[in-house]
Amino acid sequence: MERAREQVVVLKTGPTRTVELREVDGKCVIVKRFHHPGLLQRLRDRGRAHSEFEALGRLHRAGLRVPRPLAVVHRRGSQEVHMEAVPGAVSLEDLLNGTADPPDDWSLLCARLGRLLASLIRAPFEHTDLHPGNVLVDGAGEPWCVDFHASRAGRDGAERLRTELVRAAAFGRERVPVRARLRFLAALRRSVPELALAGADLPALEQAARIERRTAVEQGAGRWLRDSSRCRTQDVEHGRVYQARAFQVDGAPELLREGPAPEARARWLAAARLVEHGIPVVIPRRLVLLRGNAREAYARALAPTARSDALPTRPDLALGRARALLTDRGLAIDGLGEDGLVRTNEGTLVLAPPVVLRALEPLAEA
Repeated sequence: MERAREQVVVLKTGPTRTVELREVDGKCVIVKRFHHPGLLQRLRDRGRAHSEFEALGRLHRAGLRVPRPLAVVHRRGSQEVHMEAVPGAVSLEDLLNGTADPPDDWSLLCARLGRLLASLIRAPFEHTDLHPGNVLVDGAGEPWCVDFHASRAGRDGAERLRTELVRAAAFGRERVPVRARLRFLAALRRSVPELALAGADLPALEQAARIERRTAVEQGAGRWLRDSSRCRTQDVEHGRVYQARAFQVDGAPELLREGPAPEARARWLAAARLVEHGIPVVIPRRLVLLRGNAREAYARALAPTARSDALPTRPDLALGRARALLTDRGLAIDGLGEDGLVRTNEGTLVLAPPVVLRALEPLAEA
């Protein structure tokens, strides 16, 4: 008997889970593999796989846009959940970051996202890790939700509604035009009238979303110093090398820095946070920490995240615009002057990496 011809494309990978697109004799299937390296946690992978399979099944039968689950399979020491592929899918995170072609109409997509979130709020399962990387947009512009392995029984009440709304509003406030965001809010409030009781007025929502977004960026900054979607690491003699994966621009000249390791590390993380916030800054490319000293390399380029907020070419106007963007994100760089600007090879201005990136208000409570 002829063996089935299988092709595998790795979509996401990490130390505990891998998502693959497998094509077997022309049929595409998404496979999520659970392979925790720890013995005790590996024993729990079977429960995680079955939990995701069960959640997807119930949500799919309820009519929500989630992949249809096909099977749970034990294979080569790992647990796998097989599910139907979402046709033409790109992640919402890639659309927001500008690394995939944006939709023709953000307002239409935002209205659809509002309806998707409303259906998730009504669902018997609470996602618990809903973020743009776990939302896919198919070829027809319809959003889908994925990654339910950590889901739990849904909670009721205004507090959960407000929490979900603030989290969702935080995702797009630095990338999506305000009119599009208003369509998201309108669609959500029409579908979930209880949101009016949860304090979903726009000014309060914007302030809460601003703090929520800064909290998410700051708490996620550690991804730039470990193997993750943002960075890969390599141990070398007397130190370690951090090579950025995210927001890279081919062919851009480098800004090189050398100095004490603590300052280099602080600059690296500050630049990373600014890139995440969509503020024009040199793009972290490489950090080498060697026995207390360090070398840094940044791309003199405008990251896709910052295209809509590019700085003017005149230094005085660029500084004013940069300060306004920082204030909008709840951040400040003390003493920011023209020496804090870097010109790219295309003639645009971006910020140099600061050592200190100051917060204007406390973080949101976890």
